[in-house]
Order: sequence, then C-alpha cells, then structure tokens
Amino acid sequence: MLELPRADYAKLIPSGLVLTGGASNLPGLDEMAQNLLRMPVRIGRPMNLYGVSESGGAQGKGAVFELTPSLGGWTESILYSFTGGSDGGGPTSLLVGNDGNLYGMTASDGANGNGVVFQLIPSANGWTEAVIYDIQGAAPWSKPHSLVQDSAGNLYGEYEYSPCCGNTFGLIFMLTPGSPKWAFTELRHGDEGYFGADVFNTLTIDGGGNLYGTGGGFSGCIPPIPVHGYIFKLTREGDGWHYSTPVYWDNTEFGAGGSLALDAQGNLYGTTIDCGMHKQGTVWQLKAAP
Repeated sequence: MLELPRADYAKLIPSGLVLTGGASNLPGLDEMAQNLLRMPVRIGRPMNLYGVSESGGAQGKGAVFELTPSLGGWTESILYSFTGGSDGGGPTSLLVGNDGNLYGMTASDGANGNGVVFQLIPSANGWTEAVIYDIQGAAPWSKPHSLVQDSAGNLYGEYEYSPCCGNTFGLIFMLTPGSPKWAFTELRHGDEGYFGADVFNTLTIDGGGNLYGTGGGFSGCIPPIPVHGYIFKLTREGDGWHYSTPVYWDNTEFGAGGSLALDAQGNLYGTTIDCGMHKQGTVWQLKAAP
C-alpha cells in the first residue's frame, strides 16, 4: 500500500482509492489505508446483479431475478415471473435503466405472440411489470436481444423478421418514452436483396447516442453458399440516422457473439464464436479513426 506514494502514483488518484478483493473484508482496513495514504479510501463491494431465465419461474415462462451479495455468498430473489399471456414469455434481454427501473424483452407471447418490451418498476410491495411495446412481425425463431439505453431514456434493440420463404432479416428499433405509449421507430433492417439472411447480432451505444453493432448472413441455397459479415455504425445527426459499415467482408462469416464494449477513445471490442487460430473464437478490436 505504501508503494503508491513511493512510486509517485498517489498524485494520479486525487479522488481517492477503492479497495477490492478478499483482503478488503479485513476489519479496519479502509481506515488504516486512509491514515497511511492521506486520501479518501473506501471498500468496493459488488452491487446487486439482475438477470433473466428464459424458462422457469412460477408459470414456467421465465423470470427476472436479482442476486444480492453478502459475506456468505449470493442470495437469489425472483422479482417477476412471466405468465405467457399479455405480459410476454421467455425473457431474453435485461438492463438497469437510467431511472432505476428494469427494462427487457421477451421472445414470445404478448398481444401479437411475438414477444414484448417490458418495464419493471420497483415499489415497497415488490416489482410491477408494464408492457411498453408489443413486438410486431417478428419471426417465430426470433430472440429479441441487445437492449441498450441512451442518456435521454430512449431504448434500442434488435430482433429478426421473415418476409417469406424462411428468409431472415434483422431489424434495429428505437422506443421513445411518451404518455400513454412509447413511440416505436424502425432505424434499420437487413438487406432483403439477399435470398437467405442478413441479421444483426450485437448492439452497443456511445456517449453521443451513436449505435455500433455487428451483422451478417448468407445468400442462396446451392453450395458453395456465399456468406458475408460486417461491423456497422448508426450515427444520429440533425437530419436523422445515417448507416455505415466501417468494416465489411464478402465470403467471410462473422459469427459475432457475446457483447460489445467501447472504451474512452472510441475503440470497439467484441468476440466471435468461431474462427481464429484454433477455430474456437477470437477477441477483436476495431480502432477508432484518428
């Protein structure tokens, strides 16, 4: 601990120090560190975690759960169990909103049978679900995903639709808060010029409200089947949204998986579920333009 001032690093952390790890549970450690380092010190403890299960719950239609940390481990609480009725079923995505409410999506049920976008509002008596949008036109095999939120409270997400013949295309949407309903806006859909698929796999957002994601697909049914993949950007400007693909590959399948991350410099990070030296996936970086 004394190596911080000795190495002249203390001046780099004027706001203070957060102690983590198993040793941070030692009684009085934060007070001792504060006296030695002469700076604010606190113990960093994990916050509650929230997630979804596509099945299970009281009705077997999925649930939203909370994990609360303690010295003895984690305690699970079921916040909401879906019924498979108008409230939806099979939740697939969840985020903690700017307002402290939870927002998510389901893959099935709801008014149109295509799933819903929902809100969970906390109260002294538990959590109350409200459907803020009934998804329309999604393919039966669609799993709505990648829900994100901007600083104004708008929600963004992706799902798949099939106009005919089993072809599958992605759709990126925005939901704008309003009363009594949220307003739905389609921002982009897959290229229907492909006879096969053009879907979006992931989505993230930067501080300026611009969206980044990955996508790809195939065209045709006679081998060798042409494939394609890309990294896209949706830029919000005064005259609307502008779509671009900073990286695009022909004859390359871009099996993006997991989540995307942006750093402070605007570099984008992600993973693939295959390819790479050992054909077991990769971690990649897309550097921001100078």
